[in-house]
Amino acid sequence: TDYEEAIRLLTPLTGADRYKQDLARAKNNLAKLIFDAGLSGDARQFYDEAIRIGEDLTAKNRDNRDYKFELAQYYDNSAILFQSRNQGTAALAHSEKAVALYRALMRPVPALMMHIGLLHDIRGRILESSNWKQAEAEYRHSIEAFRQAGADDQNGDFHLWFGQALANLGRALEQKENPTEAIPLLREAIQHHQQAGSSYDLAWDYYFIAMAYRKAGMTSEARQAAADLSKTIPNVAVADRPELQQPLNEIDRNSNAKRYSNRTMLVYQLECV
Repeated sequence: TDYEEAIRLLTPLTGADRYKQDLARAKNNLAKLIFDAGLSGDARQFYDEAIRIGEDLTAKNRDNRDYKFELAQYYDNSAILFQSRNQGTAALAHSEKAVALYRALMRPVPALMMHIGLLHDIRGRILESSNWKQAEAEYRHSIEAFRQAGADDQNGDFHLWFGQALANLGRALEQKENPTEAIPLLREAIQHHQQAGSSYDLAWDYYFIAMAYRKAGMTSEARQAAADLSKTIPNVAVADRPELQQPLNEIDRNSNAKRYSNRTMLVYQLECV
């Protein structure tokens, strides 16, 4: 058959992954042909060999979704073969491996969810002055996208952008007299901006959480946040310090500081790699 000829030609070339993938496909297809058409030959042997190659490819290329998808198909086909032979235990084991691979493929891609989170945050900033309800929904969509991306092994951009989304919603809620919901968001924003190493964002987090603490009647926490802001300002770029010194003075004077609700909106160019 054509599959047998493909296997003969590909077997000496399997030093490269792309040829290994083609060899695994050919072995899987030959096994399926043998099984479906009732031809002579050991379908199980070819399925087992396709699975071994697929496992090797996915182990060495953990982010390659094509390899995982094809390996799941090999396990699925093998499970059908086992079931036809009344080998229920083996059929179930291979079926479970196929399901696990398919479920892994259904999980959101972290890098994609991170950028979706950023886009929702930007939409929230655009809408906030004209439609608060829509802006709030965008901020919440942003936060959910960042949570789906997961914080493990993420880079500085993730923590910076996630922190900004949390801070934007927390700041808006504080200004709309909802400090109870704002405070945990701002606390989490502080954690992410500390990991990102962004003193500028961190300073604004301390300012807005100080205001939220004050509105919630948590005076000692408000004083501590003001002290943290004061300590952070020297780490901010010189050009940005006057912008932050004014709200710090407002906190110290215990006056309404809503005039500083619109901190500088930073626009990030996305580098394509």
